[in-house]
Amino acid sequence: MIPPLNRRDFLKSAGLASAAFAVARPWLNSSARTVSPSEKLNIAAIGFGGVGGSNVRNSADENIVALCDLDLNSKRCASTIKTQPQAALFTDFREMLEKQKDIDAVIIATPDHSHAYIAMECMRAGKHVYVQKPIAHSVFEARTLTEAARKYKVVSQMGNQGHSGEGIRQITEWIAAGLIGQVREVHAWTNRPIWPQSSEMERPKDVQSPPEGMDWNKWIGPAPSRPFNSVYHPGKWRAWCDFGTGSLGDMGCHIIDPIFMALKLRYPTSVEGNVSTVYESFGQETKSKNECYPRSSIARFKFPAREGLAPVELTWWDGGLMPSRPDELEEEDSFGDRNGGCLFIGDKAIRKLNKRFKRRDRATDVLSFGLDDVGSIAISLDTASRNAKIFGTLFHEEALRYVVHGILHLFGYDDGTGPDRRKMAAEEDRILRRLCPNTVLSKVLTRR
Repeated sequence: MIPPLNRRDFLKSAGLASAAFAVARPWLNSSARTVSPSEKLNIAAIGFGGVGGSNVRNSADENIVALCDLDLNSKRCASTIKTQPQAALFTDFREMLEKQKDIDAVIIATPDHSHAYIAMECMRAGKHVYVQKPIAHSVFEARTLTEAARKYKVVSQMGNQGHSGEGIRQITEWIAAGLIGQVREVHAWTNRPIWPQSSEMERPKDVQSPPEGMDWNKWIGPAPSRPFNSVYHPGKWRAWCDFGTGSLGDMGCHIIDPIFMALKLRYPTSVEGNVSTVYESFGQETKSKNECYPRSSIARFKFPAREGLAPVELTWWDGGLMPSRPDELEEEDSFGDRNGGCLFIGDKAIRKLNKRFKRRDRATDVLSFGLDDVGSIAISLDTASRNAKIFGTLFHEEALRYVVHGILHLFGYDDGTGPDRRKMAAEEDRILRRLCPNTVLSKVLTRR
């Protein structure tokens, strides 16, 4: 007879630990089942003074057993330490791995340059890892981590919470259903950098003292050594090539993700880049110091045809640069938000994916409505008759989805995780097919 497994043993043996400490779990609510203390995972966090603190809060329904940060005395760490008084505190993650033997999984939210180094040591110790985006500082590091995860048989996940949401799947289904035809052009942009950044910036020569109690040499880690300066820490390290990955590394993981998923992109056949320039005097260009990323850039990626999809060119914009605003958008329609956005251009229509919730209560040439956690979709189609048919269908069916979702809750359905969530989603789709026969959404649902 096979002995029963509790939740923790099952997660460990089946390699599903990432489900328990994903950063965004919007489906968790009061109807989710209670987990006994013995079934909870033991989670440690390395780097919790920034977004890592948010990761810890979103994993607080597990056992937070250890917190590690090189700047424990900072105000950025104080609130997390206060809310997790039971957690052991460390300033050296290697000491934490050596002394805290009960760790199941580790959240890693340090600066980019130390992601791979720390994640590798954790995987070697048999710990599952949740690594904040970008998962590494270079392509080589990312490939090495992939091989290590297979070798040590651990779960690895990058902190790209939008990928777990409903919105990215909905835009993928709509494009697969041919609502805007073949997409041959797509754009993504961000307002980053929102920190001092320019390729003309020089490495500071003055030496400053690091914050009290902070071990600067450990913070430097695998990067070339240099004295402490406040231009690096806290937060502004993203500008510096030795530590960060600039605007593209900071936001590309989020904004380009729906493009890759919806258009089934893999590797580009060519990449072209352009960066801003500065002239220190008339006709005399300031030379790049190769210490920091440029203040703004444009990058064009060309992808070949794949799985029945046309070749496509993806253009990335940052530093305040953006693609042209489509004529199809009305004056009051938003074009992305303050963080950025992405734009799909098909041969039948234009679809714009915002990151922020937005809703309009009337159907016109451009209609947008809210999605769970990616944002809003704006659709522009080619003819008035097609507009009325598609817009009416999508708007009313999306409203119905929320109504059906709420009713199923009243009847005891649970949208927690795993089988319960899949069961509820299947019943939701079945009801919507009955309520909305012979429509675009019904056809999409039937294909699932």
